[in-house]
Amino acid sequence: KEEEKRQAEKSKEADDKLYVIGSGTGFFVSSQGHIVSNDHVVGICKTVASKIDGELKYFNILKTDEVNDLGIIKGDYKSPNFLSIKTDGAEYGEDIVAFGYPLANELSTSVKLTRGIVSSLSGPGNNYSEIQIDAAIQPGNSGGPVLNMEGQVVGVASSGLSKLYMLEKSEYIPENVNFAVAAPTLANFLKANGVNITNRKYGINNTKELAKLGRPATLQLFCMNTKKAFQQLKEKQKHADVLFEKVMDIR
Repeated sequence: KEEEKRQAEKSKEADDKLYVIGSGTGFFVSSQGHIVSNDHVVGICKTVASKIDGELKYFNILKTDEVNDLGIIKGDYKSPNFLSIKTDGAEYGEDIVAFGYPLANELSTSVKLTRGIVSSLSGPGNNYSEIQIDAAIQPGNSGGPVLNMEGQVVGVASSGLSKLYMLEKSEYIPENVNFAVAAPTLANFLKANGVNITNRKYGINNTKELAKLGRPATLQLFCMNTKKAFQQLKEKQKHADVLFEKVMDIR
């Protein structure tokens, strides 16, 4: 009996063990340590981990919004570097820079930035809670901040137009068509969940100066869940830009 009980406990422990099942990007938005990302990045996790100054920190998922693809996570760690949000949103044609951790397994694990402009103030199907940008976005960029040249968040990188999908639909591969959740949508989401935000402007002259502002506030997020949950998510094929090929131990 005792042996059976021990085996059952052991097997339950193995089933409950959390692994890294995927990764994305997030960024600090308050002095209290609130981090913003996409729902499709953090909404599938039991907990989220990140390496800050070489140390592993863990974060709880506080709130997610599936419709607008947003999520808030928070742990004990409070970063002195957090970003301000342009509450009235992006301007058509303004210069932007997207920060994130694209293809972290294939490329290096440092934060990358890509630059572009705001191509449209609406997303697919005239969705005004999104903006279209032409800065390159790859898997792993999801949840990263899109900053204007005054150092304010104008969007949260959410997705690229799937090239395979477009190829099947129209035999045409789109270039530089990417989307971000619009800043007013983000501001409303944060306000509704009691997160105090700032919308300070910075005097920034070039992307090098912008990088100094965006980089320390942006972090790579490791989504942690069980092997079983990973298998189920893989079958749904909805989170292909977040999920790894196989689960990994946190290190």
